[in-house]
Amino acid sequence: MKIRDIHIDGFGIFHNRSLSDISPHLTIILGDNESGKSTLLAFIRRVLFGFPSKRKGGNHYEPLNGGEQGGRIGVTTDSNRDYEIIRYEKKSKGLLIQDKEGVSAGNALTVVAGGADQAFFENVFAFGLGELESFDTLSDDAVQNRLMSAGAGVTKIPVPEVQKLLDKHIEGYYKKGTRKPRVPDILKQISDNEGTLSTISETQDEYDSLSTELEEIEANTGRLITEKQGMERTLHRNENIIHIWDEWVTFEETEEILTSLDVPESFPDDGIQQLHMIDAEIGHAEDRQRELVRRLEEEVSEAENITIDDRLFYEQDRIRALEKKLTLWEADHASLPEINADLTVSEKACTELLKSIDPRWTTETLLSFDASLPAQHKVLQYQKQLEDISKQKAVLSTELNQYESLVSSEKDAIERRSGELPDGMSALSEDKLQAQEHALVELTEALPALEQKKKDLSSLQEEAAKRTEAFREQAALSKVTLPTWPGYLMAGAAIVGLGIGYVTDALLLGAIFCAVLGISTLVYLKAASVASQKSPDFPEEETNGAGISHLIEERREEITSLETTAHRLAEMCEFQGIPSVQAASRKSIELLELRKAFERKMAITGEIAHRQQIISGLENKISELHGKIGTEKAEEESVYAEWQEWLNGAGLDLSLSPSSVEKIFTLSERASEKYREMHALTTKKEGKIRATDEFNDEVTAAIHACGISSRGSPEADVSALTDALEEQLAKRRAQESHRKEIGRLHRESGQEDELIAAKREGRRDLLRSSHADTREEFLKHAETTKIHKECMRRRTEAEHRLKVAADNPAVYDAFLEELRQTGLHELEDMNATISPRIIEIENEINILQQRHGSVAQRLNGMENEDEAVLLRMNIAALTGDLNDASREWAKLVIARIMLRKGIEKYEKERQPAVFKEAERYFQSVTGGRYIRVIQPIGSDKILVEDQKGMRIPAALLSRGTAEQLYLSLRFGYITEYGNHDEHLPAVFDDILVNFDPERRQRSCEAIAELSNKNQVIFFTCHPDTAQMLQSARPDARLIEL
Repeated sequence: MKIRDIHIDGFGIFHNRSLSDISPHLTIILGDNESGKSTLLAFIRRVLFGFPSKRKGGNHYEPLNGGEQGGRIGVTTDSNRDYEIIRYEKKSKGLLIQDKEGVSAGNALTVVAGGADQAFFENVFAFGLGELESFDTLSDDAVQNRLMSAGAGVTKIPVPEVQKLLDKHIEGYYKKGTRKPRVPDILKQISDNEGTLSTISETQDEYDSLSTELEEIEANTGRLITEKQGMERTLHRNENIIHIWDEWVTFEETEEILTSLDVPESFPDDGIQQLHMIDAEIGHAEDRQRELVRRLEEEVSEAENITIDDRLFYEQDRIRALEKKLTLWEADHASLPEINADLTVSEKACTELLKSIDPRWTTETLLSFDASLPAQHKVLQYQKQLEDISKQKAVLSTELNQYESLVSSEKDAIERRSGELPDGMSALSEDKLQAQEHALVELTEALPALEQKKKDLSSLQEEAAKRTEAFREQAALSKVTLPTWPGYLMAGAAIVGLGIGYVTDALLLGAIFCAVLGISTLVYLKAASVASQKSPDFPEEETNGAGISHLIEERREEITSLETTAHRLAEMCEFQGIPSVQAASRKSIELLELRKAFERKMAITGEIAHRQQIISGLENKISELHGKIGTEKAEEESVYAEWQEWLNGAGLDLSLSPSSVEKIFTLSERASEKYREMHALTTKKEGKIRATDEFNDEVTAAIHACGISSRGSPEADVSALTDALEEQLAKRRAQESHRKEIGRLHRESGQEDELIAAKREGRRDLLRSSHADTREEFLKHAETTKIHKECMRRRTEAEHRLKVAADNPAVYDAFLEELRQTGLHELEDMNATISPRIIEIENEINILQQRHGSVAQRLNGMENEDEAVLLRMNIAALTGDLNDASREWAKLVIARIMLRKGIEKYEKERQPAVFKEAERYFQSVTGGRYIRVIQPIGSDKILVEDQKGMRIPAALLSRGTAEQLYLSLRFGYITEYGNHDEHLPAVFDDILVNFDPERRQRSCEAIAELSNKNQVIFFTCHPDTAQMLQSARPDARLIEL
């Protein structure tokens, strides 16, 4: 199974997040701390195997950014079928698996994940540093059982479930709540019937028969127990021998082979490789020697056929000089027409430039014109001054326009905001508004209290009017009531709080305050209603009129005080008299609206004042800008006057601008350049004519000295001289090359002869080191030595396991002798006979013990003879049922024993495959420092063996090395499980943090190798680890969170 994509609806910090670019081999997810790497690992675990109960502790990854907790994972199985695994935390949705067309494939994870369960997946395939640091997570029964089920080919119904099913059926014969006939029930029925039968029959014969039967049962039980104990001892001894039988066979075979071997006294470790290497080197040297002789003969023959003319070597320097000068001559000869044309063009261009400056200008005028850098710099200064003044005027004008625009905009805003002022607010002040708000709050609180006081006064007056005796008669029916005005008071306060929150833009706080007071009001009124239903016991003094009159007077005083306060507050709130609660509420809303209007007025007024201040500042800026513009204009007039004076002094037109004068400078410079160019071309033309004539004379002299006839032109003559010289030089180089090659070949031939002699002597030394005279004898010694080493290794390992099985070194020799006298098939046949017999004996003992109880009970009494016949028939039928149940129970027990034997055989034969894979990975990660991973027979401990053969317990390894061992073991589990079941994705969360750089690199290479068969998703916050993984697998995909 491989993960194609992930979509998170809501989980931890993620909401509506998708990961689609997931590689089928290796995907690296890189992110900082708290970026969500562990959250993604938990999401994969929980979508596959479910969400934990909220009642349990731990991080439940509630959606922090919205969304429903859960999501989906797209997977592709080993059979290349695509599915979507969808799971949400709500039980109503649960797990849904569907194919790419949306057709449901059920809700069983075995469709895509094979036989893996949650414990196996989280401890072996998807784990972080915490699980990696402990081997206990791998030794968990669930992990071992799932791996064993996959190795046995039982993935749909795992072996542990078969074991539980067998245990359940076996216990069903003795436990309550099952549909099968329970043995205790049958025995009880037999016992009851036999008891009844014993009470019916009082004959001495039957009694004696039962007594005799009881004695026989006791004797048989003792005999069976003794027989069972002896068989169990024999069975244990046989199983111990069977477990180490393969080691015994290896020990015997290696002993026999070692005895028969004729091992030489010594033999080099890599003798065969040395021999082959020497033979190959001698053969290569002889081949090279033959090739050197052939080439030497060829070189001598070619050197003798070469002839040389010495005249050309005497004239070599002259020819080389002419060869170099030829290019110059050709260039000079070819350039004369071009020079004449250029000279004509330059003269014409210079004349035209002078006319463009001024028709009156001549060459003498041009040479007398001052076009120096100081003069040009002076013109540039005038130009820059005028341009700077112009730019500054433009900037100031732009800034002036901006400020005037801002002033106009602010005035428009003031006019617009003035029109938005509320009407009728001129007479209202902050103090008056606050006074009305406080008065309304107090009035809202006082009105319910006043109403309640009046109700209390009316009740007291009614009570006072009754007679004392009538009061006592009615006391049982009277109801004690709590005053309701506090409830109304709280309700009013809640409304006011909500209104204040609305006005002060704290609506949420006001709503919370209103909700709290609302709930308090309901609770209080409910309590008042409950209290009113109780019948209190009144003291004696409360039943007379005097006590009630005192209360009436107090209520009147309280009402008077409250009415005075209410009148004062109502007047402040502009009410005519004391208002109702509803009128107070409406007034509260009016004040809220008035408060909003007042605050809006204050905001607009403040904004207008602020804008007026801005306008004042802007107007000051405008005044300053007008002054600066005037200053710039005056400075511009002064600079322009100086420029006019300069033009007059230079003899130029006064209407010219500095930029126009710059063009005149440019034109005069170009005209001067053309004049200089004309002079240079004339000089150049004369020089080239002289050089051409001299070169012709030198060529004629050279061809006569070399005995070569003229070809009619200097170019052809120089070419003939060069070709003849190159031909002679090539012949001389070839002759010299042949001589050097002949010398080199002679030296190499001698070296090869020496090498061949040395290698042959080395081969003789190698044969002598192994006490061999011939090559065939040497090879025979090599094969014998190899067999001897392998036999010694196998014998040592087998001997170690045999000593462990013998337990006591003192009896080791006797243990070996016992093995020599025993046969494996004999032991297996004996065990196959003993095991069922032990089960039968246990069954017989149980039946005899139950029978013993029933017979003993039946001897206590008997009934009439007719009922005894029926009871005996019933007992016989029950005994048949008991025998059937016992046989079924025995079959199940035998099946359980056979299953356990199968598990033991699997652990012995198939479990080492896991350690072989782990050993290979561990050896690679540690760079060969540790070469083996071992789990001794009958032990849960893990040992590692280093290059020196020393075995070290895992508990004594360093933390980093121990983690590398446990990681290698997990790789072994993953590989072995994939050989028999679905290849599941491996998800690792920063598991390499405790590894040194070298072993981390090798671990990354091991992970890359694992990704060839199983998809790997690696979470890390270390960029260097991500780079190592990409280096180990270049096609790995990197996803950054």
